[in-house]
Amino acid sequence: MPLMKIEPFKYQYNNCGINNTTEKINFFFYSDSDLLAYSLIQLVQSISDNDYAHLIKINFFHVTVINEAVINMLRSSVNNVIIFDLDSMFYTEKIHVINDLKKTNHTLQSIALCNDQEFLIYYRFYSSFFELVLRKKIKINELTKYFSAFIDGFIARHGEFSPSEYVSSKHYFYMLTDKESAILKKILAGETNKKIANTLFISEKTVCSHRSKIYSKFGVRTLSELYSRLKHESLIV
Repeated sequence: MPLMKIEPFKYQYNNCGINNTTEKINFFFYSDSDLLAYSLIQLVQSISDNDYAHLIKINFFHVTVINEAVINMLRSSVNNVIIFDLDSMFYTEKIHVINDLKKTNHTLQSIALCNDQEFLIYYRFYSSFFELVLRKKIKINELTKYFSAFIDGFIARHGEFSPSEYVSSKHYFYMLTDKESAILKKILAGETNKKIANTLFISEKTVCSHRSKIYSKFGVRTLSELYSRLKHESLIV
């Protein structure tokens, strides 16, 4: 795959997908590890070529510095996804970057990769900023499911096609945390945020936050869209 040296990006990879696609997605990989960035790029490219080549075109960037130029580029498009290798960042840098992310456009999608210890300690904190928080040691088949669902949801939100034209929603359930799974069951049972909060001993604000993340992972905006999607695929009656 041809590479081009540009600053502050280490590499820009040529896009995958066919030229007459209607959607373009920019994938940014922030990591000090060339091997990790290359492996992730190969994985996403494989998923794209196999499942989405007729729908999207993906550009890949290996980012080694998070500075104003990078932030500006992330702000400049509605179709940006950034994957952070959090082991490549000091704690203060993580906080700074997270705060900057909150100032970018609201359509920016972000994924955090962290080690097992950091995942156990900071998962809840990171989840309030990133759409996905994953262990770096995750099994490749599980990571493939996460990325496939993530891309599918991204296209559903920004593309011209209905979600049902893509991959089955079954694998989206792999993306849910235990708490999100519990809340989704109660949502589908028709329970209100207040009732869910009282049952699970959490605040209504927390329920709303989880509900938003659930919608995002399924690539829908409202409960009616979620119902329609799951009913269309016979996942609920």
